[in-house]
Amino acid sequence: MSGRLVVIRNVLKAWALLVGACAVFALIGWALGGYRLLSIFVFCGALLAGALYWYADRVALGLVRARELPVGEFPGLHSTLERLAAIAGVMKPKLYLMEDGLPRALATGRGPRGSTVAVSAGLLTAAAPAELEAVLAHELAHVRNRDVVVVTSVVVVAATLLELSRVGGWFSRALLFVLGPLASAFVHLLLSPKREFLADETSAAICGSPHPAGRRAGATVARARPGLAREASRGMKIQEREYRERTARLAAYAREQGLDGVALFDPAYVLYYVGFAFVPTERPMAFVLNADAEGGMLVPRLEREHAQANALVSEVADYPEYPGEAHPSEALRSLLGKLGLERVGADHDGYPWVLGYRGPTLTDLLGAAPVKITAFVEDQMAIKSPAEIELIRESAKWGNLAHVLLQRYTRPGLTEVEVSQRATNEATLAMLDAIGPIYRAQNAFFEGASAGYRGQIGRNAAIPHSLTANIAFREGDVLVTGASAPVWGYLSELERTMVIGEPAAEQRVMFDHMVALQDIAFEAIKPGARCSDVDRAVRAYYDEHGLWDYWKHHVGHCIGLRYHEGPFLDIGDDTEIEPGMVFTVEPGLYAAGLGGFRHSDTVAVTEDGVEFLTYYPRDLDSLTLPA
Repeated sequence: MSGRLVVIRNVLKAWALLVGACAVFALIGWALGGYRLLSIFVFCGALLAGALYWYADRVALGLVRARELPVGEFPGLHSTLERLAAIAGVMKPKLYLMEDGLPRALATGRGPRGSTVAVSAGLLTAAAPAELEAVLAHELAHVRNRDVVVVTSVVVVAATLLELSRVGGWFSRALLFVLGPLASAFVHLLLSPKREFLADETSAAICGSPHPAGRRAGATVARARPGLAREASRGMKIQEREYRERTARLAAYAREQGLDGVALFDPAYVLYYVGFAFVPTERPMAFVLNADAEGGMLVPRLEREHAQANALVSEVADYPEYPGEAHPSEALRSLLGKLGLERVGADHDGYPWVLGYRGPTLTDLLGAAPVKITAFVEDQMAIKSPAEIELIRESAKWGNLAHVLLQRYTRPGLTEVEVSQRATNEATLAMLDAIGPIYRAQNAFFEGASAGYRGQIGRNAAIPHSLTANIAFREGDVLVTGASAPVWGYLSELERTMVIGEPAAEQRVMFDHMVALQDIAFEAIKPGARCSDVDRAVRAYYDEHGLWDYWKHHVGHCIGLRYHEGPFLDIGDDTEIEPGMVFTVEPGLYAAGLGGFRHSDTVAVTEDGVEFLTYYPRDLDSLTLPA
């Protein structure tokens, strides 16, 4: 039976359940009171059918005592489920855990856009990774085929019939003799064993089975992916309305300052306002916005189509090449004139002299110096919208997976490059399998999830910004890691201190101090406090425990479209902390000859404190590697 016929069959069965429930109630109403009660009972039947459709999955999960499984508890399982769901062409189901030793799994819900998969602790213990993947694919096949719509409702109705027999006394057994066979017949009538074979065939396609049946089902699965991918992407990337709101605020600021408009050259600013990511070179590029919120882009010829397809502006002006016969600054002068800009605000007085570029300033072009507006732009970028925070959260999830693999593969005798490359490649491929159709890095330097050491190994870990040296790991080494993933331009930061082999007493002492410093910082970050207050609270701990010989940097910084953004958790930064800011929190200790000790977590400021976006274990036992 084709996948489409399976879906149609299950939808018809669901409607049959709905109509059947109403018909049963109608008959009861007719028998009890004729037409007068019939309409009331039909209405009650419709209400019951609706409740069954929307809430039967919760009842089913309650029957097996399942609880929702947080991402932090089993990140690898969540990643596998998300990857398989993307291949199957369904939205990622919620993941639940049944706390028992029986190896089993089930799927419930309302279909591809609202479902749950539950697995047992026994299955997670007994199944090999490939077997577990096959089980998850089988349950996703039930979701894709809409089996869950019928199964969930049938199971709940059958369980209800059996529970009705528990009225007590001798009557209980009599009712069970009647209702038991009725529940069994109801299940057998609506649930065919063939659905399991069809689910196996579909799961073979999801897992990439070479069997012909798997290939046939794979064609059906592939056809479903584009539509769901488009639907999911609308919820992942920043939407056009938000970009319009950002540029409207910038235009309003220009009017308040008596400016005709603004010109921005920083690639992060351009991406923030118009969603256009590009690689900066010697060829100047600029975003120009007038006070009426009309925008334009200046690009070299080689970027014209790229900008036309991605930049949310009404005008794209280009020039042939740099330096060219006519300098690109003339094209910028023309664009400024076309949008009516004479008195402008800017982040730089012209395109910065980088990568060999040389050219006139805005002052030279317009005869007046631009007004510096960088502070306003930075302040606007510092307060993240809910959509931005979700992208940073998504980044943290894949950075977490990369770090899991990095820790798993690190062993004495191997080198940092081979371990980092393996973890990075596998995490990136898993991410692309899961969200590839809706994913863009939008970053000039990273292409996917990554994790590594950047040379912070052994004694070298005492150098906070060391560079990769392909050092071989040895027992006793202190390791400082880093992991992230760009998601539509947005970044997170996860760093951990690990030790190979049993930690020495000195290493334990430094590790415990470092964790205490980070805990103090978390506690100090709250709305209304100043960034400098957080650094002062951490510095007090250095004073109290005599740790200044091991201090090298401030507590942390904001993060978003750039790996480092302001404001900074520094004694010299009195910026007030506000909800929506996203900080990295990373106070460190660095002992020459022993190594560096630094965790970094990405947290979002809420109305009453912080929300952790990274969630990797922080305790030493979890971060001690076998020698």
